[in-house]
Amino acid sequence: MLLQGKKIGLLTHNLKYIKPLYLDISYPEEVYDAKTSKAQVFHEVLTASGKKGFINIDGFEYFKD
Repeated sequence: MLLQGKKIGLLTHNLKYIKPLYLDISYPEEVYDAKTSKAQVFHEVLTASGKKGFINIDGFEYFKD
């Protein structure tokens, strides 16, 4: 994990840089995608504005709203 002040970022195992924009990042969890027959790795995140969501190892964010 990468720290910048109180915000957290990430350097993934495939060397993708995720900017330090989050107050909290959980340990990764694998989720199996039945449509593609592949496993995806996600981190649960909390943004500085309080939104909870997920980010995958490529840096794509997923939020409900």
